[in-house]
Amino acid sequence: MGYRHFITCGVPVSYPFGYGLSYTTFQYSKPVVKATSDGFTASVTVTNTGSVPGKEVVEVYVSAPSGGLEKPARELKAFGKTKSLAPGESQTLSFSVPAYDLASFNEASSAWETAAGNYQVHFGASVEDIRATGSFPVKKPRTWAVHNVL
Repeated sequence: MGYRHFITCGVPVSYPFGYGLSYTTFQYSKPVVKATSDGFTASVTVTNTGSVPGKEVVEVYVSAPSGGLEKPARELKAFGKTKSLAPGESQTLSFSVPAYDLASFNEASSAWETAAGNYQVHFGASVEDIRATGSFPVKKPRTWAVHNVL
């Protein structure tokens, strides 16, 4: 059992995945998510809104569209850390996630599959502390066959 089970089933936990403390506060703004030929790119601007310098880890979670294979409510797909930001200073972090990283294994077809539909991208300080969102479409499903080596 892990964060994907707890967030999908709505089970409260003492310390959610990615939880951490800081001596300062941060605001997320300007989320941008764009579909690419091989997945998506995303960016978000992080601003230190506190009174002391600090660093922030931004976690990028993805929610798959309904239908197709059963998926968790959110899955971590990328993360990044800002430089030390002075009070009032901002930094934009960029992420690139390939389509293969969105896939789940389908035992019936023995292949990795990415469903078509609208994917939600969540930028957060933890799995439960989502501060900005965006979305991107996947126009057609993709499949990656595996090789039967046995």
